[in-house]
Amino acid sequence: RPRVQCHYAFNRWELNPTDGGWVDMAPSGIPFYEGGDWWSTQFVVPEEGFEINFVFDDGEGAFENNSMNDFMFPISGGITAEEWEERAMERAAAEDAARRKAEEEARIAAEKAEVERKLANDLETAQNIVNELSFRREEFQAGGLNALTHGEGPEAIKVWLTEPKVLTAGSTAVLRYNTKAGPLHWVEWDAGEAPILKMGHNFWQSATDIEMKKVPGKEADNECWWEAPVKLAEDAVALNFVFNHNDMYDNNNGLDFKALVELPATAASEEAWRAGLVEKVRARIYAERLAAEEAERVKAEKRNQKRLVTLEKSMEVGRKQIKHVLFTEPATPEAGQQITLFYNPNNTNLAGKEHVYVSGGYNRWGHRKTFNVKMLPPKVGDHFQAVIDIPADAYSVDFVFADVPSGDGTYDNRGGLDYHLPTTGSTSKESPMYVCH
Repeated sequence: RPRVQCHYAFNRWELNPTDGGWVDMAPSGIPFYEGGDWWSTQFVVPEEGFEINFVFDDGEGAFENNSMNDFMFPISGGITAEEWEERAMERAAAEDAARRKAEEEARIAAEKAEVERKLANDLETAQNIVNELSFRREEFQAGGLNALTHGEGPEAIKVWLTEPKVLTAGSTAVLRYNTKAGPLHWVEWDAGEAPILKMGHNFWQSATDIEMKKVPGKEADNECWWEAPVKLAEDAVALNFVFNHNDMYDNNNGLDFKALVELPATAASEEAWRAGLVEKVRARIYAERLAAEEAERVKAEKRNQKRLVTLEKSMEVGRKQIKHVLFTEPATPEAGQQITLFYNPNNTNLAGKEHVYVSGGYNRWGHRKTFNVKMLPPKVGDHFQAVIDIPADAYSVDFVFADVPSGDGTYDNRGGLDYHLPTTGSTSKESPMYVCH
């Protein structure tokens, strides 16, 4: 074949080389002998290697892998296989630390990219809003007023007005509302009750709610005045608003109320005013977004806290339900520590057995470490007990009980489900479960 590759690693394929483990081989120059066509390559053997594992392929899918057993060659002068096993925990901790560091760096990079994306989006949104003003100002202001009165002459009833009468973009004003001039005139206001001003600008941008306050000395047969402070946005050309109390609204018969907003007195022209708006609008959008994100973060934190409390209660109920058969001290196993396992076989298929053994592993049986312990018989009560060491990287302890150390015997494996105890403080995490539906 025109190409031969060697795929290699060390120590039962557990130690990967820095070059990825794929190297091209070349004809060695050794003369043909009994049909042999010798190719060769070079690579660095690590100090912690005790064997090299390798297979060959042609780069097109054909492999020579020693009849699926792979090739192996011992390495002299390095560590032994036993030393490699003894350092497994140390390697796992180092790998986990490297993984956590990489995950943290990736998280920070992703957060930075997301912040930059949001900032760019804030700026783009601000530019679009300001550009929209150049051709939609008249549309935004259509039907707008400086105040609203129903009727004429002595029968006229004022509905709302502002102070000052002429609103200007970026300024602060007071909006007053007469609840007796509309649908809310039936409301008998109890102490602590007040109408809500729901307002936005330029077709309800940046909508918000403000609780109004009663204006002292402003009540008569057809007048009951309430007021609220209003901060007009820098880009406002119209103020949109309605009034609300519980499920009742005064929304101008479904048309909503609209107050005209003029350009600031300092604006030389509309074009000059718009030219200075982008950064002000961007700052407002940024502040509103941060407030919304913080509110969502608080809500998510409360939901998560509630979930954790519910989970702990559920686990506590589960522990209590099986306490007559199994419990541990401490009640919640901690990675890197010991637990004492208490087991009562009387209500299981091991009832009456003189000897009880517990055998198990960790991380849903995927951990390299296992245990097999003969449990101490009960001195008081019915529970056998055994002390189990939990590795620092164990997120669960998995086990079964039997009347024999191994092999044929009677087993209590919880109906084929085995026993599983989650731990806290593990240096590794359980892989997520993916459900396809």
